[in-house]
Amino acid sequence: MDANSKNSKSFAVDLVFIDDDTLFLSTVKSIFEARGKVVDTYFSPQRFLNNLSQYSRNTKIFMDYNFQHKINGVKLAAKLYQAGYEQLYLMSGVEFINEKVPSYLRVILKTDTDKFLSMVG
Repeated sequence: MDANSKNSKSFAVDLVFIDDDTLFLSTVKSIFEARGKVVDTYFSPQRFLNNLSQYSRNTKIFMDYNFQHKINGVKLAAKLYQAGYEQLYLMSGVEFINEKVPSYLRVILKTDTDKFLSMVG
């Protein structure tokens, strides 16, 4: 369920979601596209990193904390921040202690739909 390259290259992408839960990805993609947003989704953090150069530094990037891959969301966010991306959101099923999350990363509970909708605009 990785990003549709035609969609990505033809339009400015508003939101990117990276999660290894395909049901969650298809749900958020449908919700935000219905609100007029251009959305790309990735199942694999590595595939997203391979395509990173096609995204503006202003793109909002939402990533899962706990991937079934060799990288977690905090480490992925660190790579993105070092590359100049600043609109970074960590999605999780559990709350984090603020000291455990870098200041450039905002945490959103996957169950907090109101916060999700307000952050995306």
